[in-house]
Amino acid sequence: MQQINKKLNRTQLAVYSLILIVCSLCFTPARAATSCEHIEIEANIALTGILIPGQVGGEGTLTWTFGDRVLVTEAHPLILAGPIVSDDGTIHLVVQQHAAFNDEDSMTWIANQVLAPTEIPGELRVNERISLITGTGLYQEAIGKGTGHGDLSFNQLTASLRSKAKLCDAAQ
Repeated sequence: MQQINKKLNRTQLAVYSLILIVCSLCFTPARAATSCEHIEIEANIALTGILIPGQVGGEGTLTWTFGDRVLVTEAHPLILAGPIVSDDGTIHLVVQQHAAFNDEDSMTWIANQVLAPTEIPGELRVNERISLITGTGLYQEAIGKGTGHGDLSFNQLTASLRSKAKLCDAAQ
């Protein structure tokens, strides 16, 4: 009889546990639907010629296209890591870019960049993967990722890039 009670208690415990799990799933608050938009970013930078971590690598403008809205911000790319130069002359950098749209709304992106040499010495093709790491105001809960391509000239000390990203509201 005691063995039957132990089996029954284990069975009851398993059933109660299963009911609790199902109930917790049923009553978990639902997240609000996430809305996303595709954005384009065009960067035009005058380089300082310095690619040292902790230093600003240049200055210029960033043109942000959010559907029909176009905003222009200052560009001051901060070198976070690199340059790491491969045997073939490819340069790897990690760059941070902060964009303040007004006193309340801003975004900070990280770009993992690969600068590949071209047939012209001092001219490089840039490919990057970008990620939104923080935001304020409208972008406080935003998440974003994208890719970009462009050119960097050590001969002219200029860089121009065009990036596309998906920016999503992560509101709950």
